[in-house]
Amino acid sequence: MKVLLIQPPPGANSFVAKSGIPEPLALEILAATIPHHDAEIFDMRLDRQPLREKIEIFQPDVIGVGCLTAGYYECVNLLKTIKKIEPKIISVVGGHHPTVMPQDFVGTSTDFMVIGEGEETFRELVDTLESRGDPTEVRGLAIPRNGKVQFTNERPLIDLDEMPIPKRELTRQYRHKYFRGATKSYACLLTSRGCQFRCKFCCQWTLNKGSYRIRKTENVVDELRRIQENFIDFVDDNSWGNTNWMSELCDKIKAAGIQKEYKLYARSDLILNRPDLIAKWKDLGLKAVLIGFESFNDEDLNKWNKRNTVAKNVKATEILKDYGVEIVGYFMVDPAYTEDDFQR
Repeated sequence: MKVLLIQPPPGANSFVAKSGIPEPLALEILAATIPHHDAEIFDMRLDRQPLREKIEIFQPDVIGVGCLTAGYYECVNLLKTIKKIEPKIISVVGGHHPTVMPQDFVGTSTDFMVIGEGEETFRELVDTLESRGDPTEVRGLAIPRNGKVQFTNERPLIDLDEMPIPKRELTRQYRHKYFRGATKSYACLLTSRGCQFRCKFCCQWTLNKGSYRIRKTENVVDELRRIQENFIDFVDDNSWGNTNWMSELCDKIKAAGIQKEYKLYARSDLILNRPDLIAKWKDLGLKAVLIGFESFNDEDLNKWNKRNTVAKNVKATEILKDYGVEIVGYFMVDPAYTEDDFQR
C-alpha cells in the first residue's frame, strides 16, 4: 500500500514553530515499521507543495497524521481537507491527543485513531487494510462509529529495543531546515519512554501506564552512529530517569569516538543526586538541560505532586551554571499571576 505520513502545519501564531522545528521523529519511526509498504513523509511545516498536488502525485491509500493538543485544530482541518481532496483515502490519526481524548475526533473525517504507542498498531492496521481484513481485530484502535467511539482490545507497551531505527532518509529534503534556536545541524533521539514520577499535570505516566522503559545503551550508540547531524536532542520524558544507565551510555558514546553536542531532559533532584554526571556529560558535549521547574513556590509543587522543592531547583541551577550548561526552564503559568508573581 501507499502510505503518506503527514506532519501538520503549525498554527498561525505558534511560538514553538518560530523557536524551533524538530524532525518528525514519530513519523520516521512509523515509516520504519512498514518497510514492505511504499511510505513517504510530507512535512507541511516546511514543504511549499500544495497538499492536493502531493496527494494527486503520490496517490496514497492511507494517510497518517500525528496530533498533539496544541495542534488539534490544524490537525482536524487537515483531516477534513484530505477527505475533500480524495474521500477514498483512509485517514489515521495518532499521538497524545487522540490517545487521551479520542472523542474529540468523532465527526472529523477520521477513519481510525491509534491509542497509545503506534509502532505495532499502525503496522498491523496497514497490513490488515491491504489484506481486506477486519480492523476491529487490531489491538490499540479507536474507531468512530455512529457518533461514538468503538475501542478495540488494548495493546500492551512495546519493547523499545525492538523498535526499528527511524527512516531519517525520508526527511532528507527537509533536514537542513530543522533547527532549535540558533542551532542548526539538529536531530532528535529517543532513548526512553515514561517517567517514574506522578506529577498531576502530566499525562506521560498515564500514557506509559506507569512504566519507565529504556533502550539498551548499545542500541542507542548504534543509532547515534547513523545520525549525520551534530546536535542531538534527547526527546525522552525524563532522560535522567536512570543515572547509572546515563553514566554507562556516556562511557559507550565516548568509547565509540562519537563527537556531538547534546540536550537532555532532567529533574533538578536527580541532578543533585548525581552532579558528577553533569561534569561527565559536559566533557562529552552536553550543551543544554531542560528542567521542569514548574513554579517559584513549594505550595504549587506540593499541590501538583511534583515531589520536589524550589530549593532543589535553585541548587541544580547553580550546578548547571558552574559547568557552563545552558538551562531551558519550563514553568506552568497561572492565569491569575500578578506582576509580582512573574517577577518572582
